[in-house]
Amino acid sequence: MPLFIILKLIVNVFTIRRWKSQIAVLSSQFFAENKNGRLKRIYLSYNLLGQLKGKDETIEAPNYEPNTERTKKFIQRLEFGTNIQTHRSTSYYPVTSDLAFSVGYRFSKKSIAGFGAAYKLGLGESINNIRITGEGIGLRSFIDFKVKGNFFVTGGFEYNYQLPALNQYSVNLPNGWTTSGLLGATKSFNINNKFFKKSRIQVLWDFLARYQVPQRQQILFRVGYHF
Repeated sequence: MPLFIILKLIVNVFTIRRWKSQIAVLSSQFFAENKNGRLKRIYLSYNLLGQLKGKDETIEAPNYEPNTERTKKFIQRLEFGTNIQTHRSTSYYPVTSDLAFSVGYRFSKKSIAGFGAAYKLGLGESINNIRITGEGIGLRSFIDFKVKGNFFVTGGFEYNYQLPALNQYSVNLPNGWTTSGLLGATKSFNINNKFFKKSRIQVLWDFLARYQVPQRQQILFRVGYHF
């Protein structure tokens, strides 16, 4: 075998051994670095958990309240109510009280929407001239949204029909329904009563009153009960 072939084989053997040794060193460094990195992450995580454990009293849970109304049956989410509202007398109408009944569907603790109907009861021109008459009817829709505590923002849309008084002013009055758009506030009071659960006071602004013929009062005051 020629001498240069033997020398070449010897060089190749040493080269392979050097590569193996370098690969072994690099592999050990790689795994050592990864191991140290894993240990470092575990150590940091352990310290972080320790810090959080020491601050349990300052950590606040998310401000989330489940909607408990979803677990109730349909009939249990209905809320029935009644209210009364009085209109002062005018040249066209006597003193009138609206006796209303409503039913609402509670979507959550903060919101309820529904509809109702009202009967308009005439009481005469004044305290000295009381006369009970039927003056008309009304159809209502409403929505309440709790703002804070027992205070609600209230909105609604209503159709009202009232027969005009028979006098010289009623000849030019149009016949038909008038519309009311309501926006205002409601205050609720819890009461201990066999029939009623709470009472409600409402102050409402009728922003469509100026379009009514004849124009009725714009600020409405209602008192009612829910059961």
